[in-house]
Amino acid sequence: MHKLIKNKALYYFTVLSILTFSMLDLFKSIIFGSFFNTLENERELNQLAKWIVAFVILMFIIEMIMKGLMVYFKYSLREKLSKDLYESWLNLSPDEFQKTDTSARINKQTNEINTIIDQYITSKLNIYRYGFLFIIGSFYIGMNSRILLLFIYVCAISLSLFNRTFKGRLESNQKNVLNQQKQWIGVLKGFCSNFLTIKDYDLDKTYSSRLQSQNKTLNKITIRNEWLKQGVLAINDLGVNIIFFGESLIGFYMINQGYISLSVFMAIIQASNMVINPIGWYMEMYNNVQSSSVVVNEYLKEVQKEKSPKEKLNEPISSFSIKDLIFKRKEKTIFDHFSLQIQKGKKYLIVGESGCGKSTLLELLSGTITHSDVFANDVPMNSIEHTSIAHQLTYLRQHPDLLPGTLEENITLWEPADAEKLNCVLDQVHLNSLKSRLCELVQEDSLEISGGELQRLSLARGLYNLKDWLFLDEAFSALDEENAKQIENDILKNYDISIVSISHKLFEENILLYDEVIEFTKNGVHFLSPSEYLQKRKCSTHTIKNQTSNNELVFPDKE
Repeated sequence: MHKLIKNKALYYFTVLSILTFSMLDLFKSIIFGSFFNTLENERELNQLAKWIVAFVILMFIIEMIMKGLMVYFKYSLREKLSKDLYESWLNLSPDEFQKTDTSARINKQTNEINTIIDQYITSKLNIYRYGFLFIIGSFYIGMNSRILLLFIYVCAISLSLFNRTFKGRLESNQKNVLNQQKQWIGVLKGFCSNFLTIKDYDLDKTYSSRLQSQNKTLNKITIRNEWLKQGVLAINDLGVNIIFFGESLIGFYMINQGYISLSVFMAIIQASNMVINPIGWYMEMYNNVQSSSVVVNEYLKEVQKEKSPKEKLNEPISSFSIKDLIFKRKEKTIFDHFSLQIQKGKKYLIVGESGCGKSTLLELLSGTITHSDVFANDVPMNSIEHTSIAHQLTYLRQHPDLLPGTLEENITLWEPADAEKLNCVLDQVHLNSLKSRLCELVQEDSLEISGGELQRLSLARGLYNLKDWLFLDEAFSALDEENAKQIENDILKNYDISIVSISHKLFEENILLYDEVIEFTKNGVHFLSPSEYLQKRKCSTHTIKNQTSNNELVFPDKE
């Protein structure tokens, strides 16, 4: 538990409040026993009544403080656990992050952290409380009757040994529940993201049966886990009842033999509630801790994972290079002894059939996928901190995302807006229609933003936050040909930066603005000048579409 706690002061104050409240429970037992000594003395009884009123008020105040500290401690810890978890993810490189699917990460941030707080931490705090009650109550009982204390201890040890036999099964069941919850989140995520496809193909009944199957499996495993926990709890309750009635029989025998008085025995009975009841409660909390400890260990493993040291690249990136790269993805060879040199200050156009590795090439060059045969300034990319690359590179991906916030914040990335610069960028990407909506809150699945507007919003974000290098992966694919041609032409003519662009929409005028064309074909990769590429295309059998509106040749790249 101590490995999870950051605010030690709050933790110790919480434990101290639990100890104080436990001490008051003992005084309650002593006061209860005092009743039998004052029943016939009205004056003492009245005096005792006043003390009881003051004691009840004090106990109420201490209990409120204890419960308040416990709540604050748990929820401040929940916030810290969540923060440590997402910060550990932010420290990962893109390829390290993508090795774990989204459903698993959502499960960690929700179900697993809830399990740590609600089962592990809450149970630990209650164990402290019940432990204090047990120790304090035992001390009082032992002072008055060692025989009763010995009987209680023998029964408590027997129950403890019994509960330990279920440790392995409880841990295993809890792990199965969490794994099933992760799968359920994945199914729900797929349902939401594929909803339109489900409706288009009339898959309502089919998908409903898939959801119900997963739902039943989760329910079955959860019931099995809870049944075991409740079964063990019922046996613990049986043990507690045996201890209580056994203690009562022994106590009545001792009164009958004159070993103890009735008032002492009644105080012992009250104090035994501090010992006997906590035995059952303790066992329940102990089982919760045992079953959830596997989740705690997995969490600590995640947030305390040692990050391999990587160097910062402080100087400007003058080149990206690939040297004799062999790269496979899902057993498919994407690059086989591939080499490439990208120089700063130049503009490169990458063309080729879909699925030939163009996007993978940009992921390698940008450090999204790290590899020892890919270099920035002759330094291997897998040894460079990703932030060093990100500070010098603007990367517009094939499928842009909307960040939570307003349209303006999606462009400025939560920095104070430069109104003149923002207005200029919106004009460049032909988003004048959104100028009046900049304060509008948007979500990733918002239907208020069309595919073309979303892609132009991504272009506006990239141009507003432009760096020395610009990578464009099908950045114009969702635009109509006129907008695609004009925006690409404007970027190539007016920005003195290094550009690497993948595109299927090829316009002769724009092609001539690039310094080099990198063509992926079945026969390998070819490096051509723009004029060489255009000549090759004109001589090929590819369809050439004549744009009658401006008499310009448009070369649709092979899909």
